Amino acid sequence: MSPGGAAAAPASGSPRPPSAPASISLPPPRPPGCRPPLLLAPASNHGSEAKWFSVEFIHRDSVKSLFHDPTLTPEARLRQAARRSMARHAHAARINNSAAAAGASGSDDSDADVVSPMVPQNFEYLMALDVSTPPVRMLALADTGSSLVWLKCKLPAAHTPAATNGASSSYARLPCDAFACKALGDAASCRATGSGNNICVYRYAFADGSCTAGPVTVDAFTFSTLRKEKKQPTSVPRLDFGCATRTEGLSVPDDGLVGLANGPISLVSQLSAKTPFAHKFSYCLVPYSSSETVSSSLNFGSHAIVSSSPGAATTPLVAGRNKSFYTIALDSIKVAGKPVPLQTTTTKLIVDSGTMLTYLPKAVLDPLVAALTAAIKLPRVKSPETLYAVCYDVRRRAPEDVGKSIPDVTLVLGGGGEVRLPWGNTFVVENKGTTVCLALVESHLPEFILGNVAQQNLHVGFDLERRTVSFAPAIARAPATPPPPHTLITSRGRTSGLSEIGRI
Repeated sequence: MSPGGAAAAPASGSPRPPSAPASISLPPPRPPGCRPPLLLAPASNHGSEAKWFSVEFIHRDSVKSLFHDPTLTPEARLRQAARRSMARHAHAARINNSAAAAGASGSDDSDADVVSPMVPQNFEYLMALDVSTPPVRMLALADTGSSLVWLKCKLPAAHTPAATNGASSSYARLPCDAFACKALGDAASCRATGSGNNICVYRYAFADGSCTAGPVTVDAFTFSTLRKEKKQPTSVPRLDFGCATRTEGLSVPDDGLVGLANGPISLVSQLSAKTPFAHKFSYCLVPYSSSETVSSSLNFGSHAIVSSSPGAATTPLVAGRNKSFYTIALDSIKVAGKPVPLQTTTTKLIVDSGTMLTYLPKAVLDPLVAALTAAIKLPRVKSPETLYAVCYDVRRRAPEDVGKSIPDVTLVLGGGGEVRLPWGNTFVVENKGTTVCLALVESHLPEFILGNVAQQNLHVGFDLERRTVSFAPAIARAPATPPPPHTLITSRGRTSGLSEIGRI
């Protein structure tokens, strides 16, 4: 069983029959790799050091991840990501339908769990952080679709984070009148302790039926900056989080979850309120075709300013059904620079790092597919495992000609900003390099998703103060040499200091 829960057979070691097509290794449209946005000089505070830090945004298939499976081929990893994307979307649809049914019936079940549409098993990125005093390294899921920070904790009275062997000198349980407790709303409740004090406890359920529960606590957090930045770790004395003494139905080998959404107690909101990191964060996602050793970056503070980067397109955040999500308006689409006649006016898109595919309404997807089909003169082929709606045969094309055969797609956003997506942001490579498939699929939800394939090799910046999202072309660095086709990655390397900690 694969890390994502779906069976995927590793590539066979037997030779291919003579009739099998020769495979090619398609290059990404731009060299892989991300660096912080181009700055003439780091922002300063009257001569003091710039207020920023950048951490690794570790993809679950990276050799630095606890989920890395060296037996899987790049193709198998890509298909698993597509399956996770579809499962995540299906869970969100069920939550949406249940909420709509409850609203239609007028029911108000105050005892029902607060349910997040996110599913812990269907995530894509992780981040390392040090928690407690003295600090202990933990590896947690990181997700722009979640608003809560929670970490697995041991059960003893001290309720210290799971990785610690003793009490943390900076740890404390929060009372019921604390801001974090009130911000959790129906997910929090009050519980009396043996000393007569009331503490805040939470219960947070996920769309797949799993849940996490425990006291709401505060402790010190430290974030180690990327080595290339040559910057000291950034310490934050007090961050609120759920100390999960109970988890049910969670089978992932991580230490918890770091919510990056716009909720009041997400990591982003807490850093904005308690540090000088200026209500800004950004990320740059390296392509799926990159080497497994190349990591994406997650930036906070002045290094997260994307709006002033060359070629940046900035669009305002708009109201969505869930105010914690980063929702933007898609006004129109162009293919090869020509407007596509859509059957709708404006579409709301959730910018989501945790979903691989981009989900569009039928009124947008059908005209877009028609425009692409008219422009692409490649043979159509059946989708592998029916994962995608449109696929093309490229086995008889030289790698450098594939990109010339597929036009760019331009997203025209609210406010007029335009984001150009080369073929590597709209198509994925399948069948050992012989097939390319459209990574845009139909959604049946009232809101739609800009997935992480569409965001690859872009700096995506979120300014919570100005309530904008900016997209800018990444400054590409020299690409790491990708593994040759059909070669299994067998390295079991891990980032120094990380281990499978946090079991209950």
